[in-house]
Amino acid sequence: MPENALFYTQQLHEEIQAERRVAQEHKALKNLTTAQKKTSPQRK
Repeated sequence: MPENALFYTQQLHEEIQAERRVAQEHKALKNLTTAQKKTSPQRK
């Protein structure tokens, strides 16, 4: 049982890390597109 609990905790931690990574990438991508809109004149 302790081994199983440890495995579950590790899985949960990895899922949280993956979700955070995805959220950060999404945020970075959004910031990048916003920056491109500001810098490129043809977008206006």
